[in-house]
Amino acid sequence: MPSGDAPSPQHKSSSSAFADVFKTLASGRPKSQSPLPDGNSIGEALPLEMEGRRGSRVTFGFESLHRGGGLPATVPDAQEPPNYETLQKGISHEYPIASALEVAETAARSLHYFNAEQALSLWEAGSYLIDCSSSADARKAGSNLLEAICRRQDLTLPARQILFHCVSQSFPPDVIPAQVNALISLSDHGRKLDFTDKPVLPTIASWIVPLYNAVASARSRLKKSKTARQNGVGLSEAILGDLFQLVVDIITLQRHPPNKEELELLLDQIFIICKQTTAAHDIKNSLSVFDAIIHTSDIPDSSFNGLLEVLCSIHASVKSLAGPTSRAARNLAKSRKQSEMVSLLHTFLLETSERQDRNLNVTRGAVDIFRDLLAAYDQGGMPTISFDMLIESLLSAAKRHDGRINTDILDVCLSMIQGEYTSTTLQHPWSDFIRLILTCSQMVLDAPVLPNSPDPAMRQNSPQKINAVDDLQLNISANICRILTTIESLWPKLDVQQRLDSSNLFATAHSHLNPSQARLYFDFCKSERLGCPEHPEWTRFCRELVDNFILPQDKKVDVRMQALSTFENAYTSDNAAHLFHKEGFLQSLFAKFTEERSYHFLDALVSFLVKTSDNYNKDTFAILVETLGSPMTKDEDIIEQISPISSPAPSHSISRPVSSTNGSETSLSNVAITGLVRIFLKSLKDAPVNAGIIYEKLVGIAQSRKRPTDSRLTALKLLFRLRCDSAGSIYVTSATENEFLIAVLCRTTDLSSRASVSEESPSERTTKPEENPPLNQSGRFSLKDTGSGSLSTSSVRITTQIRSLKLTPPVWTYTEPKGLPEDPLPFASTHTVAYLNKTPERPGEARKIPLKINLWLETIISLLQQEKDWDIYSYLLAHLGPQLMNRDLFQSSIPQIKLLRSVLCSWEGTSRRCIHALSVCCHEIPLSVTKALNPILDKMSKIITRSNIAVHILEFLASLARLPDVYVNLRDQEIRPLFGICVRFIQTSRERYRSGDSLNLRSSSLPSRLSGGLKELASTQSAEFVDSTNADDLSRYVYILTYHVMVFWFLSLKLQDRVNHVNWISKRLIFTDEHGNDVVDEQSQVLIDFMQRVTFSDLGDTIPFEKFPPSDSDGPVIKKSWVVGMSIVTIETAGVSGLTQITKRQASGTTYAIYQQRTAPVLPHQIPTHPGSHSLSDDRFSRTAIFPSHVLLQMTTTAMPIPTSMQPIPLPEDDFTRRAISSFDRNDIVDGHKIGVIYISDGQTKEAEILANVGGSPDYDYFLSNLGTKVAIKDAKFNTQGLHSDTDGEYTYAWRDRVTEIIYHVATMMPTNLEADPQCVNKKRHIGNSFVNIIFNRSNLSFNFDTIPSQFNFVNIVISPASRISPTHKPDSEQISPDTPDFSRAFYVVKVMTKSDFPDLSPSAIPKVISGKNLAAFVRIIALNASFYSLVSSRDSGEHLSSWHNRLREIRRLRDRAYASAAALTPGGVEGTTDGPSESASYASHRRNTKPIIQPEEMTTHVAGRPSTSSEWAPQPDTSVFSKVDFSRWSR
Repeated sequence: MPSGDAPSPQHKSSSSAFADVFKTLASGRPKSQSPLPDGNSIGEALPLEMEGRRGSRVTFGFESLHRGGGLPATVPDAQEPPNYETLQKGISHEYPIASALEVAETAARSLHYFNAEQALSLWEAGSYLIDCSSSADARKAGSNLLEAICRRQDLTLPARQILFHCVSQSFPPDVIPAQVNALISLSDHGRKLDFTDKPVLPTIASWIVPLYNAVASARSRLKKSKTARQNGVGLSEAILGDLFQLVVDIITLQRHPPNKEELELLLDQIFIICKQTTAAHDIKNSLSVFDAIIHTSDIPDSSFNGLLEVLCSIHASVKSLAGPTSRAARNLAKSRKQSEMVSLLHTFLLETSERQDRNLNVTRGAVDIFRDLLAAYDQGGMPTISFDMLIESLLSAAKRHDGRINTDILDVCLSMIQGEYTSTTLQHPWSDFIRLILTCSQMVLDAPVLPNSPDPAMRQNSPQKINAVDDLQLNISANICRILTTIESLWPKLDVQQRLDSSNLFATAHSHLNPSQARLYFDFCKSERLGCPEHPEWTRFCRELVDNFILPQDKKVDVRMQALSTFENAYTSDNAAHLFHKEGFLQSLFAKFTEERSYHFLDALVSFLVKTSDNYNKDTFAILVETLGSPMTKDEDIIEQISPISSPAPSHSISRPVSSTNGSETSLSNVAITGLVRIFLKSLKDAPVNAGIIYEKLVGIAQSRKRPTDSRLTALKLLFRLRCDSAGSIYVTSATENEFLIAVLCRTTDLSSRASVSEESPSERTTKPEENPPLNQSGRFSLKDTGSGSLSTSSVRITTQIRSLKLTPPVWTYTEPKGLPEDPLPFASTHTVAYLNKTPERPGEARKIPLKINLWLETIISLLQQEKDWDIYSYLLAHLGPQLMNRDLFQSSIPQIKLLRSVLCSWEGTSRRCIHALSVCCHEIPLSVTKALNPILDKMSKIITRSNIAVHILEFLASLARLPDVYVNLRDQEIRPLFGICVRFIQTSRERYRSGDSLNLRSSSLPSRLSGGLKELASTQSAEFVDSTNADDLSRYVYILTYHVMVFWFLSLKLQDRVNHVNWISKRLIFTDEHGNDVVDEQSQVLIDFMQRVTFSDLGDTIPFEKFPPSDSDGPVIKKSWVVGMSIVTIETAGVSGLTQITKRQASGTTYAIYQQRTAPVLPHQIPTHPGSHSLSDDRFSRTAIFPSHVLLQMTTTAMPIPTSMQPIPLPEDDFTRRAISSFDRNDIVDGHKIGVIYISDGQTKEAEILANVGGSPDYDYFLSNLGTKVAIKDAKFNTQGLHSDTDGEYTYAWRDRVTEIIYHVATMMPTNLEADPQCVNKKRHIGNSFVNIIFNRSNLSFNFDTIPSQFNFVNIVISPASRISPTHKPDSEQISPDTPDFSRAFYVVKVMTKSDFPDLSPSAIPKVISGKNLAAFVRIIALNASFYSLVSSRDSGEHLSSWHNRLREIRRLRDRAYASAAALTPGGVEGTTDGPSESASYASHRRNTKPIIQPEEMTTHVAGRPSTSSEWAPQPDTSVFSKVDFSRWSR
């Protein structure tokens, strides 16, 4: 290819980014291969800044289009080059057009064979073809020939001038593409314009519109044909692009810029295209031209307005070209016409509202350009923009009320507070700025939030197709959110007024605030007190706060809670409450209260209502109570979902009442009811009317089955804690008072530990049908008996269902002690009462409002009869009893109490609690018990073998035996069953003992009615069912108590009737051991011994002579002792008078008696008595006339042989015997107990202040006087249990019957010296060592077991007034009645508190209410039994033995030693071979001492509580009759 035919350089593609301009300035196209013109040419010596642009045809973003000029000419098929002359001749107009066309085509393809002159000649010959109006093909052939010639690089300047002259001519439109290509080739892409001295741009401008029209027509035809793009259309578009690129090249590469006329003509043509085209390529090409002109020239004044309008329109309508448009606009802003540009943009905006013909795109584009200018603000050369003028212009544009304009304006507003322009914005007031934002946001702020997409970002990302309005709303919402976020970041820099203006935006755009922005807004409102009445617009602000933030449930919960806090801050300001009520803000809060669905917000709202409820008037308070007490819609929906309307479920279906949305959450109703409870606690003090309204509402809620369970329980928790004091004043107690029932009902144990219940093996479930009870309607285990018999098919199905059940947490538990939402007041209300006194009110006394307690009782009765929810029912069962103990609370509800009693009495009772109740009934209603005593005893006899019940039966019988007024009507034969109950338990105990079973209370002996988890829980909760040590202690206690009961009841028999029972009882006390021998254990021996002493005598205790003999004339005393059976008989005989004092020491007591032989006077005819051979004096006043052995023989011996085992055993007169008998006499004949008595005064809680009390209240003194007898400690003839008169006071109280003695260690009667003993250690020495203490608690506070800590204190019997003591009834009150009250008619609560490992045995393990009249007797027997058990269970001093039991062992020990000594004195062990000791031993001073050798005392071991055998009761073989009649052996 010749060098002159080198193709022109190709264009490369480039990015449309403005930065590419600078990146490509240094890289030009390959230089033209043709020599540049000399220095005189037009294109020579270009400016430096333009030189870098040579060849950069893509500088302004044109795409690389198809170029034809760079391709070589097509080589003809002929091998030989065509003849030049032939071609020249054939192409001339002399030949027909048709043949000339072919020649022209051949010439165009063969130009490379010819030189430039030849080629120019060919063109001159065929140039007519291009202007042939009759033939398009001719024009095409001429065009091709022109393009081929112009592409030659070897054309001379004259030739190029000729060609340009031809190109610049006006031809038909279809020739324009050839003209464009030819000009591009001639000018080397705009570099060389030396071929003309005239402007080229006018020529080019004349081509632009026609060429565009041709392209537009082709596009239209293509669109209508709906076919694929044709090559012709693509070529035409490429030529149009080449034309624009040529313009850019000419403008940018030439040294001298075009003049204004050229630019005006060019711009006008381009404006026409921009306004007509629909192709982005055309707009992009136009922008390239605009940008080139802006860079190199000044925009003509006449075209400036049009150019800016076009730029604005492009910016608004062609978003894909936003980048190039923005670059062009910014470049224009940097030009010398920047001020005109800014002013004209303001004019566009200001005319928007005035000129309706104003193109909307121009307005939008102007807004967009302002945004671009603000984004590049403060950069080099950018214009200054006035804040006020910009706001004014934008406000004018916003009046068009077009969503697209509003969106663009919001973008500008965002740019005003971002970037470098922010500093300018912060220097101006924001009122108009915020008004502008609100005006543009009105479409979104006034419209409801889109339901499917509250978050604009989410809607933008949604793949769903949305309509134009939604699109605009989303864009506006997004802009608002960004503006709010930016203002939030600028908040510290804003002044107060700007913040106030911004707060208006925050308030209006509330739906677009995020939590942090809302918090910022609320904090500002609080600091500026916008909602306080002193602010002029406080009502508007509060209304917006309520309507826009608090009530809408689509708001985030934390935002609503912050708004509520702001509202509360304003409400609680000075004197604001009544104004808020007047404006109806609270009514607005109430309006949709029941529709609330957020737990956390509802809780905050209720808390606010509770805090402010004191300020409500009567009507508002009534609305408040009704609102809080109304059902919540969400709870009702949940209940409907879980319990749909359908056919009734089968009877064995398992269901549970709904308590909340799920098992671990609280229902919304419960939140509201909790608020009612809190308001009640507040109103109780000073607002009795309000308290009464809430009380009745809570009663209704507790009864309603349509409410969630937890909300009903919240009401019940308050209602069951209502109490009144002794004056009838209502108060609320915080602590529960029935721990035992709470434990039995499975409400204290972690249910996770109960997993073993569900893991029971199937075999155990099938073999123990009683452990699978039917389920009640709440899905819980029933406490009712399941009955006996085989399992039915339905019950098997139930078992299968139970086996698959999982334990769910109960709705109420006592894992935490707190049952109320807040602690109640510690004092009683002075205005709210349980009843009204009949006495008239005193002048000035506050009015008292009574609660309708009868309404509450009626609700309780209804629940007992109809309630099916086990959670409600169990709570009622656990808490009804403690409330009923507050007797004064129900003083005005007697009919309801009677009805409640009839309902409760219709139930099937439980044994243990019935027995405990009977213990109280024996004291309070003895006549009723007397009438029903026989059936009671009969039922007890049937369950005595149930070991968990036996102890309670025995304690009841022990108490009953001390109440003769109760059993007065029992006949002799009716008492026999009582002994039968005891004997039956003794026999059962022996059988268990013999089989090796410890007398513990095993879980298997639990009632069959307790099944599954309840049985396991019961065995876990009670110490007597778990701890083996306690079980052994309880076993021994019950066994010993059985004998005590028999003792008590034997004494209760009439004297003449006692013998009738001896045979029956004695026979049943003997049992056969494993060897077939009849055995009587030690306890039975003691009982038999006791019966021997009291069967025929009720004389009571005996005493010896203080001095024996009473007179010296009775003569010297001879004393002798024997062991007779299981007794020690000591006979002291006065040798002269024969006066004898007989002392018989038995296990159950000691009897002192006098025996004296009635010696007849000596008859006259009787010879005088001859002095005995042993007498040393003949004086009848000093001689010995009788020995103790005589007395013994007279009472015990006849000629009838006496079995050896029954023969008295003489005791040697030695030190051992004397010490043994002296020690025996020191054993009390009754069981002694020491019990502490403590008084607690008002408000006392510390040990020191309690023990420091030296006196008590009058009712305390009354109680003490009935508890025992006041006795002096000094020189006491009884065991004072460690009390000494010199240190422990002069007096104490004591009580004693024939079996037991109690010494009370009364703390208030002991001396108190706080200076020497501030901690009262001396009192603590006694109180702390008492196993049992009686606490008389008048502190109005609950007693803590550890208040007086002690290692040995096992039981505290706490006595408290049944009603809390009113301040008017306290001893120090000035209003106390001067009349002495009748304390016997007062009522008290008795509660037994024990250490954790101590079993609950007492009737008052669950507190009992008892009258003051019977209080002392009731407490005394409880204390006695508790002390008795404490002695049995205490192991610090080894095995505990009762006084009688110990005396029996002492007798046995002495008998065994004496028997061994007597056997040792017989040689060879043969009885009767030698004479035994004689009475001559009494004369020790005159004869040799024949006293036998004393053997060392045998060491005895502790004997078990119930030895299996007793050798002395076994038959003894007798070897001879002589040994049975030789009384000299044992009478000496």
